[in-house]
Formats: sequence, C-alpha cells, structure tokens
Amino acid sequence: MLAISAALLLGLASVAPGVQAHCPRFCNGHGRCVGVNRCQCFSKWGGGDCSIRLCPAAESWNDIATADDTAHARATCSDRGICIEESGVCECNEPFEGTGCQRMKCPDDCGGRGRCRSMTTLNKFRDAGLATFAYTGRWDAEKIHGCECDSGFAGFACQQRVCPIGDDPMTQGQVDEVQLFRCDMDSTSDQKFVLRFRKATTRAFGASATEAEVQKALDALPTTDNVQVKFLSALGSTTSFCFRASVNGPSDNVVQFTFQGDPGDLPRLLLLDGSGAELPASAAASIHTAVDGESLTRHGGSAIVSVKGTKEALPCSGRGHCDEGSGACQCYTGFASSDGRGASGSRPDCGFAAMPITSCPGKSIECSGHGKCSGHPEYGCTCDRGWTGGDCADRLCPTGRAWMDLAYTANAAHAQAECSNRGICDRETGKCNCQAGFTGEGCEKLACPGTTADGRTCSGHGTCHSMEGLAQLARTNGVSTPFTYGQDRNSPATWDFRSSQGCICFDGWEGFDCSLRACPTGDDPTTSDQFDEVQSLVCSHVSGAPAFSLRFRDETTSPIAATASAAEVKAALEQLDAIGTLAVSFGPTASQACSSAGTTITFSFQTENGDLPPIEVVESDSISNGDLVMPALLKATEVTKGTTEVLECSARGLCNRVTGNCECFLGFGSSDGSGGPGDRGDCGYREPYSPQRIDTAGKLARDEMAHAWGEANQHGEY
Repeated sequence: MLAISAALLLGLASVAPGVQAHCPRFCNGHGRCVGVNRCQCFSKWGGGDCSIRLCPAAESWNDIATADDTAHARATCSDRGICIEESGVCECNEPFEGTGCQRMKCPDDCGGRGRCRSMTTLNKFRDAGLATFAYTGRWDAEKIHGCECDSGFAGFACQQRVCPIGDDPMTQGQVDEVQLFRCDMDSTSDQKFVLRFRKATTRAFGASATEAEVQKALDALPTTDNVQVKFLSALGSTTSFCFRASVNGPSDNVVQFTFQGDPGDLPRLLLLDGSGAELPASAAASIHTAVDGESLTRHGGSAIVSVKGTKEALPCSGRGHCDEGSGACQCYTGFASSDGRGASGSRPDCGFAAMPITSCPGKSIECSGHGKCSGHPEYGCTCDRGWTGGDCADRLCPTGRAWMDLAYTANAAHAQAECSNRGICDRETGKCNCQAGFTGEGCEKLACPGTTADGRTCSGHGTCHSMEGLAQLARTNGVSTPFTYGQDRNSPATWDFRSSQGCICFDGWEGFDCSLRACPTGDDPTTSDQFDEVQSLVCSHVSGAPAFSLRFRDETTSPIAATASAAEVKAALEQLDAIGTLAVSFGPTASQACSSAGTTITFSFQTENGDLPPIEVVESDSISNGDLVMPALLKATEVTKGTTEVLECSARGLCNRVTGNCECFLGFGSSDGSGGPGDRGDCGYREPYSPQRIDTAGKLARDEMAHAWGEANQHGEY
C-alpha cells in the first residue's frame, strides 16, 4: 500500500502543478496544461480539451491555389473524406481509399486480372523494350492508382477481353520487324544470357549457344509468335551466338531476329544477364544492337540493316468485329483464321481472305454508311469522324486526359485517351460508362462530392469548381487574390486544371463536401498581451463636396461624404457583413473625415481578430479629379498589428458540426467579440468566478496528493 501511495504521489507531483484543474477536463489525458490553462495536445489529438482524434493528412486532391500553379497542399483526409473525430478515421468519398483518402482506388481490385499500380510503379515496371520514363515527384505520382492488366485483358478494371491482333491481309508492300545483335565475346566465355520480350524471359543460354538453341529458347516465350532466328555468318549455322574471328575485331556473327508473326513496330528484344538482371558493364561493352533501320557490321563483311516493322497490328486484323466480352473475333464475310502471314491457319484473327474480296465490309451497306471505301485492291474503310472499326459500325467515345497511363517523357503523362481510361465505351451509343466517382462525357472530371437526391453537388451548400476555377476564387485573409492554375495548357505539372474538382462552401458550411456546419471563431479569453488591429489613413479635401467609399474584405460601403463625422464613418463600416464593431476617431482638431489640412482617420477594430487586411479607399471620379487626396496606394496604414487569436470556439469549447454551435467548456460562454458577454456563440467570454467553479477536480487532485503525503510521512518515508 505504501508503494502504491508513493507512486501516486510522484504521479500527482508531476501532473498537479501544471494542471491544477484549470485546463478543461484535464486535457482528457491526451495533452498537458500549458500557459494560462490551455491544453497542449499530444500527437494525433486536438480540440480545446484534447478530446478529438486527428485524422491523417496527405496532398489534397483538389484545393485552392496559394500562388500561380501552386496547389495540392497537405489536407486532412486529402480533402476527399470526412474525419470522424471520435475515432480519427477518414470516411473517404468514392473513388478514394487509404487512411488519409490519399489513394485512388483500383475498381474491384482489377478483378483478379491485373495489378493495382501507382503512376510511379506503373512506369517503373513498364516494358523495358519500350522507351522508359520515370514518373516521380509529381503530386499524383503515388496517389493515382490504376490497373495494369494481365495479358489478354484490358479496360480500367481489366474487365474487357483483348481480341487477337493481326495484319490486314488486303494491304500490300509492308514488312516484318527485324532486330539485330552482335556479341563480340569469345564463344568460350562463361557469360550466360536470357532474352526478354514484352516482359517474358527465355531460359538461359551461353555464349556458345547455337542457332537452334537460341531459336528453341525464343519459341518457348508466350509473348512472341513465329520469330525466326538466323546467324548471319560466313560459317553458317555452325557459328556460336558469340564468335570472334579476330582477337581485336568484331564478331564474325550477326544474329538476326525476324518477327514473322508479330506485326507492327515492336518493342526491343532485350539481351540480359542469365539471372535476368542487366548485363555487367564488362559484358555489355561487347554487345551491340540495331533496330529501326540501324545497321551492324560483322568481321570482314558488309553492313547488315535492321528493319522497322510496318505491318498493321489491328484487333481482328481489321477484318472482323472484336467481342470485348469474350475476346473472340467475329470475322466479316470472306475472312477467316490465318497463320499470321496472310494464309489460312489456326490464329482466330480474321487475317486470311478465304474468298475473292470485291467490296468493303459494312452493315447493310459498305462501311456501314459511316465511311469511304478505298475500292480495289484493298477494299478498306476510312471511317467518318466519330466512327471506328473495320466496317465503321462502331462509335468512338469522347476523350479526355487519361487519369492513369504511361509517361511519354520524364515526369510527363496524362495524354488524351478514350473515356480518360476511367470508363468503358459503349460502341453502340458512343457514350462512356464511367467508374464511380468520375464524370464528364469522357470521364475526364473527378466528380464533385456531396451529390444530393435532386442532383445538386457540394451537399447543396456550396458550388463545384475545377482546379482552374478554384484558383480564380482564392482569398487571402478574406480578400480576393485570384491565381492561375494550368494557364499553360501543356504543362505536365498542372495537367489536372480541368480534371480535378472541389467545393467552395457557402458561409456557415465546411468540409470537403460542405456537409458540416461551421462554428464561430474567436479570441481565447485567457491569453494576454495581445492587441486589436489599428489602422489609419489621411484624407485631404481640395474642393467641392466629394464623397468616397471604403472597402474591407471585398465589401464596399455606401458613399461617405468628405464632411462625414466619425460616427457616420463608423456607421458606414459597420453596415458591412465583414465588420462587427470598431471605433473610428479623427485627429485632435478634426471634425470631419476630410479637411484641407488633412484628417487622420483611425480605425480601431474591436470584433475582428488577428492580423487584418488594410481598409481600402475605392477610387471614384471625385478622387481622380483632384477633389480629394488619398494615400498613394489607396490603402490604410497599419498602426498596430492585430495579435488576437482566430480559433474555433475560441479554443474554449467544442464545435458541434451538426448544428454549427459551440459547446463551451465549464466557465466559458458566448462573447461580444471583445471579451465581454454577447451573442457570438464563440465561447470567448470568461464567466465570473469560473476558476472556483472549474477547480472541483483540482481540489480532488490536491486532496489525493495531501493524503499520499500524509501516508508517506506516517511511515517515515519523507
């Protein structure tokens, strides 16, 4: 018992001197009492009594720019979720997820037919045989996620089947892709190699591998079809993959890969270390490649030229309709499965003309009435705008900046894509069926949150704007300060200027979807050594009977006569919604707002807290004509900087976000904005005798501490 009392004694000794029961609710055990009875909350806790769980924050999906092209600052729940203050958990808006709503969802987890990737990861693991570009450092690099579909699948959720790709059998004069390698190592080298094409890798082979061995390794790849391997050496097929006839010269052998079953301009075939990693530098120096018309020269021979593939790579060879539900081609009349080279075969690609072709395909009429037929000998359709398919029977859907795609250069992505890669095109109607959370004809916009039953956005308590529009509505300290966002339409950094959308809430509402009531703000009445804002300006009267107006936080007074009294100037300013009460005074000898000697008008704010923007003079004909002389910048000068706080419920209560009312802590009530009692509902008034009323818990703590001291002394411990 003595040990328990001593421990309690030490605990109270460390807590009681700081808390003394004046901090609201002892900071609920989630903070410590500092200064004048103010709770300093521990990490992840907030509120005047540290009872509120804070939610995670991350870069905002849509916010108001703070400078030209500067946005996406960190925000609670990423500005796409409601923070549940009892648990500190974000309830995210569709299509977002993560502890801070920081990730865009992959719908249905890609249906088990693909992998969910961030923009950074998608580009990091793209096919290395294509041009590769990093996408890092952009605001969306780790936020936007999408599906990288398995082979044979497509669509934003990998819900579509890919039909066989083939060459149009009716076109002529096209060539296969030919890529070249030359290995200048000796055939006795212990270096092992693998070939990789479209992310699939062969089994390993050595420097001494024969033509047949390389062919066998390549034939086993699932991503190629009928690639012919040929060693171009004077020694013929007996030469090894690496062969150097001269100690200092190039290899006698150039290895030629002809892609006979893969039409089009193809990715590079990669030669890697036997482990699948990049070749070590010493080995890489001995490997030479040629693609797209480049050439290689073997020892003692002439140059051998690579060839860029020019055959079409079309779904169903452009001679059938692709059923994206099954991935099967429905061939047009006269066409059937091919061997990949225009003859009859087992590839269900419609790449074989099974009978003489004398007309273009089409539903009812050639090109379905939505295109022009080329006639003999190709009989191909050139579709009208808005139509596609080999018979021009399918509608195209609107395009938009892709939400998820491969970068086209370093840190630049989001090229135009049908349905913005977040929807499926209905080929009969030409309309996009968008993923939940996206909108626009081409799914190009992030839907504004808070859609009501009658179709209003922002819960009916605000207006929806694009990032470009939000920037134009920026305000600094209550004053309109419009910025630009995405003015350079080609800037990769602000690609989302029209894509991302967010809410501007009406007065009295807040939250990313304007669904929460905002509570009054005020100055903490327990803090001291703070000052109200004081400003002044000088008005000189030259001639006539001119008038002027004053503006504060974008609100303008009615005209004020040059002869107006201080009471009249005060009354005009207090008519503004932006001002509660203030004191207006003139210089000691002045009786009117403007005088020939110049009247100094002093504005002492009483209910507006913090550092305030200057009162402005609204320019008018009477001023510009020289009847009045005002400050050169037409702004008041700051005499005393306002240092009072602007705190929700004055940090002396908690906000009820359903009603918008402050629930004040014991001993505090509604103020007049100046520390006295009033109707602001801000908990900014310290009620009389509140220390005694609040100190009940403190008395219990001191009694417990005294009891602990007594027991300790009784046992002779202290």
